[in-house]
Amino acid sequence: MSTRNWPVTEEQAAVVAFRDGLATVSATAGSGKTRAAIYATLDHLADGVPGHRCLLVAYNKAASVEIADRMRRWAPDDLKTEAAQVEVSTFHAWCRHLLLDSGFSVEVLEDTDGRRWVNDFLKGALKDFDTSPTDALAQICYLREVLPGYAPEKWHLKVPVPSWLVATANDYLNRMRREEVIDFTAMQESALRLLDTREDVRADVHGRYDLVIADEAQDMNPMRCAILARMVGTG
Repeated sequence: MSTRNWPVTEEQAAVVAFRDGLATVSATAGSGKTRAAIYATLDHLADGVPGHRCLLVAYNKAASVEIADRMRRWAPDDLKTEAAQVEVSTFHAWCRHLLLDSGFSVEVLEDTDGRRWVNDFLKGALKDFDTSPTDALAQICYLREVLPGYAPEKWHLKVPVPSWLVATANDYLNRMRREEVIDFTAMQESALRLLDTREDVRADVHGRYDLVIADEAQDMNPMRCAILARMVGTG
């Protein structure tokens, strides 16, 4: 830990000072976990870790913007340059950059198009259905993220899934392949597969960071947990 006197509580100070490998921080909402994460990053900068070798992964885009802004505002004058170099990202954005840097073309499917595809299939395949395209697509993406590696026809091995949802998911995934686009879930799936199959990419990621912090980790699904494990070299 650096000798800086950061404005944190005793419990937060323990997080800021931590240097012994991997840790999970559990605390109630509003207890200052994000504050501790930001000051932990600043403390690493004060210890001489370059800003570009620090990664702070936020839960969503709005959170990443807020964290980056706090990092800049809370950094002491002598650390502001390095603080501006800290990589603050979402999982989606990080995965997209990984794919682009590895030579893959990434054309992202718009949410409106995805919902339209699902709606077209439901109207054509089912005379009556009691769910909206938005809800159906959300269920499909959720199951893909909590059951990574399982094809839709295998979802029932883990959770009860109606046959119409499996059929809708397969039509949706097949259409993505035909149109050569990917949604945000497929972006994470592709990044995870790349990390698992390309030793050079995995080695580059492992050597890229001295500090990786995932904010709101308690809300991460299994797919994001797997990606995080690859980031830090434990997966």
